[in-house]
Amino acid sequence: MSRILRLFGGGHIVEPPVGWTRTLPLTIKRLDGTFQALSPAGKAFDVADLAPVGAGTTFYVDIARPNNTGNGQSWATAEKGVKYGIQDANAAGDIVLIAPGVYDYDNGWQGYGVQHNMQIKASAPGVILSNHLVLSYALDGTLTHTYVAAHGHTAVSMYQTRDALYPDANGDYQKLTLQASAAAVEAAPGSWFADATNLYVRLSDDRAPDANLRPYYSYSNSKCAYPYTIYLEGIEFHGGTTPFNAAASGVGAYPTIYAKNCTFKYSQTNGLSTTGADTILQGCLAACNTDDGFNYHLGYTRPPQAIEISCIGRDNGAAGDIDNGSSSHEGANVLRIMGEYMRNVGINVHDVGLGTQSWNLGTIVHDSAGGVNDVNFGIGNDSTLCTMWLDHCRSYGSAADLNANTNALLHARACITEGHNSGAGTIDAY
Repeated sequence: MSRILRLFGGGHIVEPPVGWTRTLPLTIKRLDGTFQALSPAGKAFDVADLAPVGAGTTFYVDIARPNNTGNGQSWATAEKGVKYGIQDANAAGDIVLIAPGVYDYDNGWQGYGVQHNMQIKASAPGVILSNHLVLSYALDGTLTHTYVAAHGHTAVSMYQTRDALYPDANGDYQKLTLQASAAAVEAAPGSWFADATNLYVRLSDDRAPDANLRPYYSYSNSKCAYPYTIYLEGIEFHGGTTPFNAAASGVGAYPTIYAKNCTFKYSQTNGLSTTGADTILQGCLAACNTDDGFNYHLGYTRPPQAIEISCIGRDNGAAGDIDNGSSSHEGANVLRIMGEYMRNVGINVHDVGLGTQSWNLGTIVHDSAGGVNDVNFGIGNDSTLCTMWLDHCRSYGSAADLNANTNALLHARACITEGHNSGAGTIDAY
């Protein structure tokens, strides 16, 4: 059983449950069903306090600049493309500050490998690193409503197309329907098709394609593939193979990613994907990705470690697939505090693999969109020993609240559920 110590001024410090193996960089306070992360100094935890520092030279990026010929050391001499700002930042602790605007693929990060510990931040809200191609469109000469553009790639490289002019109630861009031919696009407003040469589009309102059209390119958007510490703040990452990917590059070469108030959307695979990384996310969103929202895997023998504080994973997964809002694997250790995960095509929160542990505090999980695995919390899928703890969590709106696979352990305390449990593993109180 977890040990709880009462503090002056109300609330309690909650210690990790017996069997939890990770030493955390924070403590956790509970008042009724609400949890708060605290720094070692006892103040409210802020992941920004972990941002790498050093000489601290700031380099500036602004999409409004005419080109990338500036030295990046002031707004007046800012680089236009994010990649060039990151290249300018050539010393540990440098800061890349990005002005608001939509940075298309040509002006984005372009998967450039970060070479130092650094901070990459929005200077104000509205920074979107969008892995879409800006193309020149004209009406197709044989069709009435369909516009065509040469996409300039030898293979079909668009996997999803959206229209930013029409966001829904969640702020998600309108998704165009993929068709099998240009003729099929002509017959269906709000659709697209690409072959090896051209992209064909008919927007839902039959307007000519403009800057709101986002055909996402199947290539790296933003990443860290080396043993550096990267701090991200206030950036929306849209599209790409993965909007943000942190991957170990070898044994001992494990990256650390800290992110605050960032968004990961519209991927070809996962929203935020890590292998062998140490990750702390605060106030982040992963939505509308083809596979998982937040995804953590082993890399070069190192199991991943992750903390999600007040994060949201929603509306991820493709029809007929089995995907998750947040998922960890292969001996991972994951802490989730006061998050919300819903409408994902599969188990909303799913942790699997030998030795994997997750501790979930005040987490709300609901309304799986999965035709199969219509489950909120799930632990295990391969008959190996893995463990999940739930403390003051809430589950509703799915066929099963809690699912423990064979040999998996799920321990719940003071949770509110609809009483629908499944699986051959252990589900009990702690």
